[in-house]
Amino acid sequence: MKDVQRNMSGINAKNQRQEELKKQVSDNAKSVIDNLFDELKSCYPAWKQAFGNQETWLAAKRTWTKAFIENNISTTEQVITGLKEARKGDNPFWPSVGQFIKWCDGPQIDTSAAFDRMIKKKPCNGVAEWQTRQEVGYRCKTQLPEDKARKLFSDTLNKNIAKVRNGELMEREIVETKIESPEVHREKETPEQRNVRLDAEIDEMLSKNQRLLGPHKKRFNERNK
Repeated sequence: MKDVQRNMSGINAKNQRQEELKKQVSDNAKSVIDNLFDELKSCYPAWKQAFGNQETWLAAKRTWTKAFIENNISTTEQVITGLKEARKGDNPFWPSVGQFIKWCDGPQIDTSAAFDRMIKKKPCNGVAEWQTRQEVGYRCKTQLPEDKARKLFSDTLNKNIAKVRNGELMEREIVETKIESPEVHREKETPEQRNVRLDAEIDEMLSKNQRLLGPHKKRFNERNK
């Protein structure tokens, strides 16, 4: 009986903590919505047409609060991104909550177009794209066939877009850096980096039934001992 009572006590305490957490999240979301609605009033001069009375205004706030919680709109950065998009528009009428949530996700990036921009040495569109070039640009441009390069670039870019949305990667001024030529890059390689590069080149050569010579043959023998 005592064990049952202890178990029930633990369950009750856990449920209480969950309820407290839900209330905290709800209170935070409510505070965000209150401030957001005040800001949106200045963006949309026809806002009164969407709210016939105070009751409608309060009901809309409750709906937006629920929608924010359900769609994980939980950071200041997301709301700021949404407001930036709202201020760009010329529509005087109040947006739907779904539209604003899309704005909070930020402008959508076409990963294929982003890859083409990198290949053509055009400026990148935002910090997520810039970070992706730093992480995988060299491999995509010099080591992989196009289909694999595009997939690696797309996967990495989507990862970095998620980081921006979660506030892990902040938008900032971007300073473009030139990707070094293979010759210059190889001079700075560590032994481990050289082996990784050779392994990728060997796999590509083998897939094309090409003969291994020189450093490629030596590295192939080393890894197959």
